[in-house]
Amino acid sequence: MKQELVLKPVGSPPPKSLGLWIKQNRQELIILVVIVMVAAILRLTHLGYQSEWNDEALSATIAFGTARQILTNEFHSLHPPGYYLLLHFWHNLFGDSDFALRLPSALMGIGAVISMYLLGKSLFDWRTGLWAAALTALMPFHLYYSQEMRMYSQLFLLSSLAILCQVQLWRQERRIWWILYLLVALLGLYTHYLFILIVGTLGLFFMGRRWLAASGPAWMDFFLIHLLMGVLYIPIILWLADQLNQSSDYWIREVSLGLFLSMPLAFTVGQFLDILWLQIGYALILMLVIITLLQAGRAVVKRRPRAGVASLVLTLMIYWLPVSIMFAVSIFWTPLTLPRLMTIAVPGLYLLIAWGASVPRERLVNAVLVILLMGVGLLADYNWLFNPAYSKPPAREAALFLQAHASPDETIVYTSDSGYRLFLRYSPQLTHRLFLEDNDNPQVRPDVVRLMGGDIITFADPLSETFWLVVHQDFEGEKQESIFHRFDEHYTRLASYELGGIRLYRYRASVDMTMQ
Repeated sequence: MKQELVLKPVGSPPPKSLGLWIKQNRQELIILVVIVMVAAILRLTHLGYQSEWNDEALSATIAFGTARQILTNEFHSLHPPGYYLLLHFWHNLFGDSDFALRLPSALMGIGAVISMYLLGKSLFDWRTGLWAAALTALMPFHLYYSQEMRMYSQLFLLSSLAILCQVQLWRQERRIWWILYLLVALLGLYTHYLFILIVGTLGLFFMGRRWLAASGPAWMDFFLIHLLMGVLYIPIILWLADQLNQSSDYWIREVSLGLFLSMPLAFTVGQFLDILWLQIGYALILMLVIITLLQAGRAVVKRRPRAGVASLVLTLMIYWLPVSIMFAVSIFWTPLTLPRLMTIAVPGLYLLIAWGASVPRERLVNAVLVILLMGVGLLADYNWLFNPAYSKPPAREAALFLQAHASPDETIVYTSDSGYRLFLRYSPQLTHRLFLEDNDNPQVRPDVVRLMGGDIITFADPLSETFWLVVHQDFEGEKQESIFHRFDEHYTRLASYELGGIRLYRYRASVDMTMQ
């Protein structure tokens, strides 16, 4: 016999009067407003203070192209065009400063705090919603991507909204939620390919729950929505062949069981801490995950109505299914183990921790652990915002220094594409040349380098009488050092500078001004 799992609305329905509803929920709303204000302060503080890094400069470069170039993927990006189109139209309206270009991520990060509150409240109760909002507001993982000019803040927000639409669909069974879900899912799929894991997880949950339930949203609506979603996704599928050819895993860590088990730390307080505080953070999150998993398992097995069994199953699926799939893919095909690639699953982890702090009978222990975890998170937030030891390399300062000291006729040569991209972003009026010989990285394409506004140079090409060499060691350090030594042995070094790990060298070329 089928056993029905129901997502029941918690508490009484809101009154028709908005004023009465606000009065009845005043305490809850005051706490939420404080959490959102804290989230906004954290995300807007020093938003444009630090320099961009490689991927941010890539986002800016693509956004500065035309809409046609973005839609036809002339920059050969590894990601769909959704975020780049948003950034393209945004910068046309608000400018191209680091603050302006990071602001969409910050605003979506603040929006995600509200979305997580609504999601936690819809799945369980208002206390879970507030805990989920507080975790989202304070965790350095979410803060970092809320201040980065990349698509991951948008991805987190869209993931939480897609889940929220599905939850509301089961609660109200109105087709407007199918339409909203379709729109959010398409935005997510056009933002990142891995969003398909959230769509698949929600689809699997729907099919299992609908098969067990005596009633619910119509099967026909489910199939029609996903058929339409597939049709509208076809243009992005056509990009895949080109992007799979560019795959490169030199920047992804080796897959291991330890890496899999440490993912909850990476999604919470795994950044901007010294080794002692990292160990404390790992101990806290490990205890929280183990305790809440045991409590969740007990609630599901015993089918405790107060725990919200169907909601709990969905929460567990949202986190564990995408993460497990990505680790399986990493083992048997291609590495996908960077924490940011798993952003879609992080709402499930925050919801699980929030549920443990508000629902089980042992919630007081969980709540204490969560408060301690958030305290460690605040320390990491402080380090990220104010401690120079955790800052990004000062590419902007180095580029402006070079702009002030290089003469207009001097060539600027780069040992890496990331250094080239960053300095081109901050000092476009200089003559930029990327040194590229024996290229074994499919992501570095000469046609894209030229499209950005510079050019390629090899040892056989002529140089200006004096020129600069920029060594920005982010990836492939040994290769860059080899290039540097080759230059240093062949040319006369006139000056050298170092700014936050970025090295600048000025050379005099040989008589024929070639690199033979």
